[in-house]
Amino acid sequence: MAEASESAPKPADETEGQGAAAWQRCFAFLCFGMAVGAPAADSLNALRFLPGSGAVETMFGLPVFILGTIGLARIVTAPFVDAFDPPVLQRLGRRRGWTALLTGLLLVLAAPILLLAPPGAPIGTPAGPLDLALMLAAMLVAGALLATIDGLRSTQPGRRGQGALAAAQYLGTVVPAAFVPIILRQPDSLTISAFLCAFIATGWLGLWLLPGREAAAPKLLQQPDVAAFLGAARNLSRGGKTAVAWLYGAFVCPIADFFRRFGGLAWAILAVLVLGDLATHLDTRELLQRNATVLTPAMISAIGVARSVAQFAGAILAAWVIWRVGPARGLAATFVLAGAAALSGLGAIAMAPSAPWFVAALAIGALAQGAILIGFVAFIARVTAPAFAAWQFTLLWLAGLPNGVIVALRNAIDAMVGFTGTLIVFLALLAVSIALTRWLARRLEAQESPE
Repeated sequence: MAEASESAPKPADETEGQGAAAWQRCFAFLCFGMAVGAPAADSLNALRFLPGSGAVETMFGLPVFILGTIGLARIVTAPFVDAFDPPVLQRLGRRRGWTALLTGLLLVLAAPILLLAPPGAPIGTPAGPLDLALMLAAMLVAGALLATIDGLRSTQPGRRGQGALAAAQYLGTVVPAAFVPIILRQPDSLTISAFLCAFIATGWLGLWLLPGREAAAPKLLQQPDVAAFLGAARNLSRGGKTAVAWLYGAFVCPIADFFRRFGGLAWAILAVLVLGDLATHLDTRELLQRNATVLTPAMISAIGVARSVAQFAGAILAAWVIWRVGPARGLAATFVLAGAAALSGLGAIAMAPSAPWFVAALAIGALAQGAILIGFVAFIARVTAPAFAAWQFTLLWLAGLPNGVIVALRNAIDAMVGFTGTLIVFLALLAVSIALTRWLARRLEAQESPE
């Protein structure tokens, strides 16, 4: 189990990480985001060439598949990057070493993906099973890299700067996707591969820019804790004891550490994540249906651009708010934006068919969506311990309701009270989430204050 000094809450000194070091950290996480986003963007482009992918793409199946693959790899690898040093590059530290190693592995996998395209085929066309296998492996490695970045984020000083780090990483992730149409106009696959590798190599640049040194790796394998946990450890072989010691240290200790540090507040933190996740998943399909007759193709294209800009603006706004008031109060502020999105949706329904109301509702919803993402990331990073940063971050991220459950509940509410009623229910849930999050913020601040 980690030593007390390593699993204790991080210092609340918000003066840390300011100035030049703060800009270095933000730029480093912008680089990390590009390193993870490049394989995802390339895979999304190439998979569109598969037979039947057009229908799947219409239903957003390909993005969900790619994000799900990366997310699964993130979940599986998080305990390992917390508990083990990388086989090479240990001198960089545990998480920095893993980040450097996985970035190098991504480069090895990404370089041949597009070079294998047959002559005369459209650029980006999968060459066959080998190309698809390399693509899948690249997505898995990108998910593992994301887990190490979670660990690096949670160990950075200055809690109020977590919003800026999350916003920088988010913006970095979407940069490769934004450049894909430009890159695809290049004359050959070699040029595209060079762009892809350049995006991934920014992960190394981020490590070079990230200031400070990594703390000593936590000691997870403490036999007394294992013996107490098992009660019958003497009946195990030496290899069995070693395996159980690692499983206990990697999977049980992070959960026990979370509840030990926060006590009763741990349940309030989980309630904020669950209620907030449910209350902020607003559906705009009804708005689309009500305004379909008044939208021209040019307006639809303009709305797509406006939504992207609004999402970026929301991420930057959330980072600024979190810097001013802290992660917990900042999360409450993003819930307020979600409430504004719900109210604008009600206005769009009342004024339908009305293109201006519709566009305004979608823009406010996109602004809230970008802000809420940053708010959740910063809040979760604030409550993780450095010793278990990657695994605790992953567990808390999963603590919200799974997307399938959210969709089922939303559909059930829609069937009972209609779309207008659903927005009203979400507004009530948001009010509860805001009140609970503000209360939790006060308690966390009191917990940090010197006695």
